[in-house]
Amino acid sequence: MICTYCGYDNNDTHKYCSMCGAKLETVEKPVSGYIPIERNYETIIEEPIYEETKKGRNYFFSPIIWIVSILFLVICVGLELTISSYTITPTITYDSSYYDIQASLQGDGMICQGENSLYLAMEGYIYEYSYAMEEVQVIAYEYGENLHVVDNYLYFVDSNNDCQKINLDTLEKELVLENVYYVSIQDNIITYQHDSDNESIHQYNIDTQEDSKLNDEVSYMLTVVDNDIYYVDTSNNLWLLNDTKKLITTEVTDFVVYEDELYIMIPTGIMIYTVDKELESEVVTTYPLDITFIDGRLYFSDIYGMLYGQLDDDTYEVIEQSGVTDLEGIGNILFYYNMSEGSYYVYDINGTKQVMYDGMLHSDYKEDEEIEWEGVEEF
Repeated sequence: MICTYCGYDNNDTHKYCSMCGAKLETVEKPVSGYIPIERNYETIIEEPIYEETKKGRNYFFSPIIWIVSILFLVICVGLELTISSYTITPTITYDSSYYDIQASLQGDGMICQGENSLYLAMEGYIYEYSYAMEEVQVIAYEYGENLHVVDNYLYFVDSNNDCQKINLDTLEKELVLENVYYVSIQDNIITYQHDSDNESIHQYNIDTQEDSKLNDEVSYMLTVVDNDIYYVDTSNNLWLLNDTKKLITTEVTDFVVYEDELYIMIPTGIMIYTVDKELESEVVTTYPLDITFIDGRLYFSDIYGMLYGQLDDDTYEVIEQSGVTDLEGIGNILFYYNMSEGSYYVYDINGTKQVMYDGMLHSDYKEDEEIEWEGVEEF
């Protein structure tokens, strides 16, 4: 006798289904049009064991079970499942050098490290994370780039290209500078490109609020290391500005200063120069787009959206096949956006990749797994 509830083929003498406990009704077995699901029931005792305990066997419809389940869910939502607390197994540690920060700024500077927190600008929000990224809060509903933490203030450049600072205790905002690009802060000195002054280089003292002009030419991609300022002019020439002005090389699309070396992207690859302008070697012959460092290792993406990472033997492995942009590193993690998948990722030095959405880090992502996105329209 076939159970009309679960489809199990019972012995004709049974009154209740041996599989689900539902009451059996007499129906004729179909000759065609129905193929019962094949299961292995060899260990099931083919006796009316549900006959004596039929009351209470169908727990699914018990109102008590439903009430208890709903109460349990309400308690969980109230206590644990909030945007401020999402627990994962910590896989990330931070030990950022000044060179890591400058490499990140050569992206958009959308990630930076504070004394006890990590700050990340993403999708029109600025988030504050614990170091393990297990706790998060929104501290500003703003677009942000060129993030820095100085004396308990988070400095950032907003969508109007104004430099603002957020008090990390009160979360109050204050305007610092207007019409700025390529903001870099070192020893309470803000070095920036002044958009309203021929896009020249200026420096602003946070303590004295004094502003000084350093050159009188259009200057892009500012990077500051001690007293040295590197920048690219309108002809894609890379210059070093300190007491004098020196030409490093030409046809530069991007660059990163790391310790005593310059990693310079040209249209056909990445070249390594010493800080005194001597060419050392050529890293790769591809068409690089973004370049950064994590844990002292070089990572870069190319114009095809492929992401590469440096191995111990100075060779490079492919981490992502396509779609990578907005590449930045800090400490031992890599942060990037994959346009092909419409999602942000965090990648650590051990090869662990974790997807981010709704500001949260999710460690249960697997390749080819379909994710239900909340608040994101498909296109």
